Amino acid sequence: MEFIKTITLNDMFTFIAYCQTELHASPGTRARKIVSIRQFWKYLKTKAHLIDNNIAEELETPKLPKRIPKYLSLEESVRLLIQCEESPRDHGIITIFLNCALRLSELASLNIDQVDNEVISVVGKGNKERRIYLTPAAKKSINKWIQI
Repeated sequence: MEFIKTITLNDMFTFIAYCQTELHASPGTRARKIVSIRQFWKYLKTKAHLIDNNIAEELETPKLPKRIPKYLSLEESVRLLIQCEESPRDHGIITIFLNCALRLSELASLNIDQVDNEVISVVGKGNKERRIYLTPAAKKSINKWIQI
């Protein structure tokens, strides 16, 4: 317990700098470490009542770069659809995935009652519901799959 009370904000900054320079930790990794430190110190103050001052509140997370989503080229998409033409189920899944911009988790949890002739109702991130209009290709593929 006495050791915890000797830790300063400068020690925390030094640790994060060490992670960056010596360990070559990415901004995401450093941000995760900072959040963990902050939560630990918050616990020490609010739940365990072992410290009076939460010095870790002043730690700021590094700016995280925006990542561009990975996607298939048009040629790769067409090749994928051709490969799964034998299976109406697989073709339907891939067609919906490519044409409706669904997340994998949204597609995996999709039920037939969420599919209308024109629209799919999807529950996405944050438990938010959104409606996605079906393209003609998606409608055709779904109808083939439903018939089977």
